[in-house]
Amino acid sequence: MSQAGVDLKTECIVYPSLFHKTLICGCPREYLVLVGVASATSAFLANMMTVLFGVGAVLYINGVIQAKKDPFFFEIWLNNLVYIGKTKNKGGGNVYFP
Repeated sequence: MSQAGVDLKTECIVYPSLFHKTLICGCPREYLVLVGVASATSAFLANMMTVLFGVGAVLYINGVIQAKKDPFFFEIWLNNLVYIGKTKNKGGGNVYFP
């Protein structure tokens, strides 16, 4: 299909960054930053490097499992925590289970 001399098949590029999540080794990028900061802080406070690897490995595996269910789990959880908060009802409120 050509419109005014422009071939739409070769001229229109849609970048997937708007609708595909950026995953690094199976985890969302923002989640890995949080895991790195939490692991380094706990290792610094405990003064043990084994804590760094242990906490980091557990959080990383959790992130990979959650990202397989829903790649946007961290953003949804963070928005729910920061902006929405808890609601007081019998149904559990704003609960998110990926």
